Amino acid sequence: MSKQIWPKKRKNINFSLFVLLALVVFVFILLVNAPKKNASQIPDIPFTHKTITNNEASRFLEKQILPIIKSDYNNQIPSIKIIIQQLEKMEKTKKIEIGIATTYRGDSLAATYPVPINNMIWLTFSAPRLMDYQNNMDKRVFNNLVTITTCHEALHLMNDPIFTQKLYKKHLSVEKMDQYRLNGEAMIWGLTIEKVINPLLAKNKLTIRPQETEAAQIYGRFGNDYKNPDWVNWIKNNRFQTNE
Repeated sequence: MSKQIWPKKRKNINFSLFVLLALVVFVFILLVNAPKKNASQIPDIPFTHKTITNNEASRFLEKQILPIIKSDYNNQIPSIKIIIQQLEKMEKTKKIEIGIATTYRGDSLAATYPVPINNMIWLTFSAPRLMDYQNNMDKRVFNNLVTITTCHEALHLMNDPIFTQKLYKKHLSVEKMDQYRLNGEAMIWGLTIEKVINPLLAKNKLTIRPQETEAAQIYGRFGNDYKNPDWVNWIKNNRFQTNE
């Protein structure tokens, strides 16, 4: 008498289908419950992924970025004028160096960081990324983005304990340093909104990106208090294109 093999095979097929169905359901649940990106986290300008020469980057800094920073438009806003003047003073007294990167560094437009070798602080702009924005943005929006980015980094240098207290030189635990960075970012974004974004919005709200406009509105909702835990938590979950 022959053995019955079909019932056994059918059982294996049903089990395989069950596993496959369970896997599909599991992936679907993961996708549904995945954290949604805030508008400020979604790149609104495409990457061109280009690397430029040192001469091209230097020329871009001298001919495009610095004139925007020192423009008469910015000088008409007292709080911005003071920040730019303090930044220039720091550069003249050799407390900082202003440079420009020739390659991409994530999506950041600029970054401020210490260089242990010569004990200097560098404020470095990303030439390729800024060129992307310049080629895809209204001129006034781009100019204000450069101003916000520059002032934000300058405010880090002037107010962030990581720089004012030189915490980067101290042997702090990773957890403690991360908390300093988060609190510092919350404070500096608060100051950036108060001293830079809100005055620019008052002049012409159509020349500010939705990301910064949204941040200003939320900051106001939290009482314009950068120590507010809700604001700190919002900053933790919403990092901007301008400095992240």
